[in-house]
Amino acid sequence: MVAKTIKYCSLASLLAIADISAYAQSPEPGKGFAVIELFTSEGCGSSPAAEELLPKLETEYGDRLYTLEYHVDYHNDEGWNDEFSNKEFTARQEKYGSLLGVKPIYTPQAVVNGTVNVLGFDKKDLSNLVEKELRKADNEPITLSAKKEEGNIVIDYETKLDENEVLNIALVQLYGMNEVKAGANAGKKLEHSNIVRELRVVNTSRGEGRIPLPQDVDLTNFHIVAYKQNKHNMAISGVNEVPIK
Repeated sequence: MVAKTIKYCSLASLLAIADISAYAQSPEPGKGFAVIELFTSEGCGSSPAAEELLPKLETEYGDRLYTLEYHVDYHNDEGWNDEFSNKEFTARQEKYGSLLGVKPIYTPQAVVNGTVNVLGFDKKDLSNLVEKELRKADNEPITLSAKKEEGNIVIDYETKLDENEVLNIALVQLYGMNEVKAGANAGKKLEHSNIVRELRVVNTSRGEGRIPLPQDVDLTNFHIVAYKQNKHNMAISGVNEVPIK
């Protein structure tokens, strides 16, 4: 799978050349929204173009668009180890691949609201998918808050979950930067936004979760994003985001 994925990344290279309340419900319930999950890697030469696109789309579509970077680990043996990568995120992408008929998986892949996907750097196609979701997808309410407490992030959440739904709770780093020394992006300074660092999945509609954090973490650079998702077809039905107080 890795070897085939490398080929896809190389092909992609050729093709490519607001204040938030600390305790809030999902903004504009009943309005359209879109969640972009970008599967990316510092070891893929095509990924930087996709990552650069995400902040531009957020500026264009405002607070109804949520973007998340999931750094996968299958490029790590190609000369550069992506410190943000996680094998669990690779497994998440593989599940999407099975459901969406994308085999082998590749980077950069953008999945919108869990049900449609496109090359992550293709602005026209990605914008079309986002606009389609904004017209049709209701943002079901999620009440959410997050605070630091004795070295942990304590997250309180409440929503309505259908029998087949789960709530994804993501610890998101708003900004990160690395100077890549080897691999496909050797010599480049890569800037990242909305990097998922931890992902917890719960199946209760109300509760409290805890995520441990090192003491030296700057919490102003982190948010919590929670989004409801069907565990079978992966359709996303609601999302909310809050800072950590």
